[in-house]
Amino acid sequence: MSLLSSANIHQSAQFWLTPPVNFWIFALLGAMFWRTRRVVLICLCCGLIITYLQYTPLFAKILTNSIYPKLDSPYNELEVKPQAIVVLGAGVTSCVDYMGKVEACVDEVSLLNVRAAAKVALENPSLPLILSGGITDGVNSEADGMSNYLKDNYSLANISILESQSLNTNENARYTALKLEELGINKVILVTQASHMWRSLALFNKYGINAIAYPAWDNYSIDNLVWWKRLLPNNTALEQTTKILHEMIGYFVYVIL
Repeated sequence: MSLLSSANIHQSAQFWLTPPVNFWIFALLGAMFWRTRRVVLICLCCGLIITYLQYTPLFAKILTNSIYPKLDSPYNELEVKPQAIVVLGAGVTSCVDYMGKVEACVDEVSLLNVRAAAKVALENPSLPLILSGGITDGVNSEADGMSNYLKDNYSLANISILESQSLNTNENARYTALKLEELGINKVILVTQASHMWRSLALFNKYGINAIAYPAWDNYSIDNLVWWKRLLPNNTALEQTTKILHEMIGYFVYVIL
């Protein structure tokens, strides 16, 4: 399967499996059997139930918990120490620095990743820092945005190495693995958001890199909701459900297929 076709499958599957499209699939199936009232009702009920579930906070939380990392020993207590820190980008934009120069800047999720990475880098100043992420806004690379943020906000002794070709998580792992191979490195601390870690670890392992999880916690919480509000549909829950389905579909397409 080519990388292009894999990306298309990933996007298409997410389109068909999330509202409102998934409801209309069931509605269309019901229309095909319009002479059989029972089949029509079953199709419409299935469509409504699945759509309702995807909008509920409780379902979103169950999905989230199913892929969130469960940490074992901290990276600094391992017998075999990691040899580098890898940070994955998750968005970039343009901004103007204090000198009036336009430069690449990280957005919300990339900022979450790079702040977590800075903490690890400060604790491990001898480890090189590999910043992975290509041009996703048409102008700037995520790697440049993360590098600019680290230079502007932290005094790091770590050597930064930019990987600015990748356009998705599979390419993050693939192109970073090539750079690590050149450096003779096969064990790293991997920094990305917690909801993205499951798929990222699997892909780095696929390309021969032993990665230790250091999640940037993008936690989805329903603790402040009383039980009945956890069953009330809302758009925030749908956004979280869609994000987790994106990870699950990506895992199937890039890791399993």
